[in-house]
Amino acid sequence: MKKKDFLPIILGSDENAYGTARLFREAYPEVTPLLVCTAQLIPTRHSRLFDCRIIAGFEREEVFPDALLGVLRECSKDYEKLLVIPCSDYYTGLLCRHYDHFEGLIANRFIPEQLLETFDTKDRFYALCEQYGMDYPKTVIAAPDERIEVADRLPFDFPIVVKPENSNALDYLRCHFEGQKKVFFFDTKEEYLTMVRSMNGSDYRGKLILQEFIPGGDDAMRVLNSYSDTDGTVRAMCLGQPVLEYYDPKSVGNYAAILSRGDTLLYDKMQRFLQAIGYVGFSNIDMKYDSRTGRYVLFEINPRLGRSSFFCRAAGINMMKLLTEDVVYGRRGKCIYNETTALWSNVPRGILTRYVTSPALREEMKQYKALHNTTDVDTVKRAIRAIEIEEYYAHTPVDERAFPKLNSLIIGVDIDRELRRTKISNRLRQRLNEGMVDEVRRLIEQGIQPDDLIYYGLEYKYLTLYVIGKLTYEEMYRELEIAIHQFAKRQMTWFRGMERRGFTIHWMDAGLPMEEKIAFVQAKLEGN
Repeated sequence: MKKKDFLPIILGSDENAYGTARLFREAYPEVTPLLVCTAQLIPTRHSRLFDCRIIAGFEREEVFPDALLGVLRECSKDYEKLLVIPCSDYYTGLLCRHYDHFEGLIANRFIPEQLLETFDTKDRFYALCEQYGMDYPKTVIAAPDERIEVADRLPFDFPIVVKPENSNALDYLRCHFEGQKKVFFFDTKEEYLTMVRSMNGSDYRGKLILQEFIPGGDDAMRVLNSYSDTDGTVRAMCLGQPVLEYYDPKSVGNYAAILSRGDTLLYDKMQRFLQAIGYVGFSNIDMKYDSRTGRYVLFEINPRLGRSSFFCRAAGINMMKLLTEDVVYGRRGKCIYNETTALWSNVPRGILTRYVTSPALREEMKQYKALHNTTDVDTVKRAIRAIEIEEYYAHTPVDERAFPKLNSLIIGVDIDRELRRTKISNRLRQRLNEGMVDEVRRLIEQGIQPDDLIYYGLEYKYLTLYVIGKLTYEEMYRELEIAIHQFAKRQMTWFRGMERRGFTIHWMDAGLPMEEKIAFVQAKLEGN
């Protein structure tokens, strides 16, 4: 039997994996990609765009090489060429480190391990920028034992930006401390030191990157996606202007909506840089426009496309088709430099209307219908309903409606941090003693899947992991307690953000007797 031309093998099962599979199916409807992962996550769980193979421990260094080789050997019997697409940094790292192990069965190439190591840590990356004349923020690198004293020798003033040397590395993702984020912003030295003391109590032993803050909001950020062929020649570049980022602590730095843009001078500079360092494959480059100098400041290069990279498709560029035409069919055209403006969004239109503060961007976004790479697919019914809604709006224009502004009274409960922590810990012990573990056992016995309980997070997540044997009781208790404390801290951060956005919160002392609390609220309702 004649072999088929190619098979995309996508590593991962998150939003990025879903978007990647969709790009392949759009360009080659007869091709069904294969997802390989440790567990199938919500964004891909109910889709028929692909087949999925789950391999226990697939992301582990000792499992990955032989497990993937087994998949490649099996698939090579039916396909002429195999394209492997990693959807996370750790899968990219595993591929780069073990590429020679795969017996030449992977048709597409990846950057050398040495170059990957340069990108993996901010200090090496900024040294590379210095070597090739690329702009980057003023930076200080702090070893674990320098985290506190470094605050006294910064060559720039607060506010500052602080990042772990690799926020996507497993050692950072698997450690836990209160206030943990991918990216931190600190207005004062005291705020920075509070975070460091919390971090020092965790298992994280990596370096910290402290940087000058480049002024500008979300709309000053830029992301550049590119594809370089197997010979290292750039074949496509697409610039994006993020108009909104996510602000929950573990998603800070991820984009919620992007307008695709064009910039000939930037394209030329970045193309020369990528070709000079011998780059191959996809790149996802984060930068920021510095209005003080008129230059783009580079933050990092991710050696794979990200979950927001679907913005390129909104502009008309299918990165997976470019890869396939190059590697499978040997067809290469002139480099594509995007100049099209289009909107990609991963949040509802109402969120953009409310939280994009630039009047010019808000007005510009009205011209575009957002393209999404995911939708709400928690259940088949919701997925079908989402499709019905999109089809309705595609044929039935709806004018934006003005709603009256609500005059809300917002009451906040002001509680001492240590008292809050004590109350949370006491309440957790009480709920465990009252049978919370038995409740989760009964739900599983009644047929609810553990993955569905884990999806809901916090108590259900950690108690389920204990019930199915993935955590000991002590590990469950410790990790759940930390997670609840982190959640409470994120709530307070959200409230402070509300105040910065102009909301007035009337803070009420949590220690007041109930009668005084009622009187406080009544007085505020009466305008006192």
